[in-house]
Amino acid sequence: MSGLSPAQRVFALQRAIRMQTVPQSAQMRFFNTAGPVRAEDHYAIPPLKRGNVAEILQLIRDKQYFVLHAPRQTGKTSALIALRDLLNGGEGVPSGAGASGFRCVDVNVEVGQVARDDVQE
Repeated sequence: MSGLSPAQRVFALQRAIRMQTVPQSAQMRFFNTAGPVRAEDHYAIPPLKRGNVAEILQLIRDKQYFVLHAPRQTGKTSALIALRDLLNGGEGVPSGAGASGFRCVDVNVEVGQVARDDVQE
């Protein structure tokens, strides 16, 4: 749509709306209220801008631990996903072993909640 005049863009968007198919490039970001935030789809504060990343990376290098504690829906999962991507050399980070020389694995054990009462003593 970048090669179109403003009037042509408006016409194309109106037509797409009537057809109920809006081009991916014309879709607007929105405020996400469930699940991890994706900057390309959602309005958000960059997840790693809210914490001291240098301190967290130093803790990881020193083989220490840290706790990420915050109320619901404040970006804990999004921050951990961004940290995982940083450690693994994700987008915007040089390829290789990542910023720390470590590899990070994301494991979700939430599905185990259904069996929490089915434990043998």
